Amino acid sequence: MIAGDYKKVEDLVTELYESKDPSRDGWADWLYKNHVLWVADRAEKIAERYDIDSKLCRVAALLHDISDSKVQRTDTNSEHMSLEMARRLLEQSHFSTETIKILVDDALRYHSCRN
Repeated sequence: MIAGDYKKVEDLVTELYESKDPSRDGWADWLYKNHVLWVADRAEKIAERYDIDSKLCRVAALLHDISDSKVQRTDTNSEHMSLEMARRLLEQSHFSTETIKILVDDALRYHSCRN
């Protein structure tokens, strides 16, 4: 599996949240600082404990709620939008097609408690 630019993903995610899209929820700043980054830190530590790719786990965690940077969670397209945004950000960060498929189709698609 060919890894991409982990730092670029993190920078792009930060840019999306910092752009403060007017369509997003008012608590998106809190969510980014207190949930997204917290989950990313924990995912990285758990991966290190089990000797798996901690940076890749961090990337998945950073992307798990990415549509919250653009739209409200009540938006019926939010989950689909998250997957598409994650795929695009990973492509922009030069991750392989195989890695994108694993992250988006196997990890991110099933992170929600719904469905």
